[in-house]
Amino acid sequence: MQLDTREAGTNDDIHQSIDYQGVVDSVRELAKDARHTIEKFAEDIADLIVQSYNPDSVEVTVKKFVIPGTEHVSVR
Repeated sequence: MQLDTREAGTNDDIHQSIDYQGVVDSVRELAKDARHTIEKFAEDIADLIVQSYNPDSVEVTVKKFVIPGTEHVSVR
């Protein structure tokens, strides 16, 4: 997520930044819904963040660690 946080840094005001714990909690809740692809999950995360937290931009990377013989697979 990208956001101009200078005001938050100056004023120590969470309302002028992004509540990262809120993002984590929201993504964990979103993860409870079934999907067939990690691509869809990445899109859903990006949509949630844009709609709920209004950052200047967002980039999501999702890694899947359940495929035998691989470190992980990911989509960005």
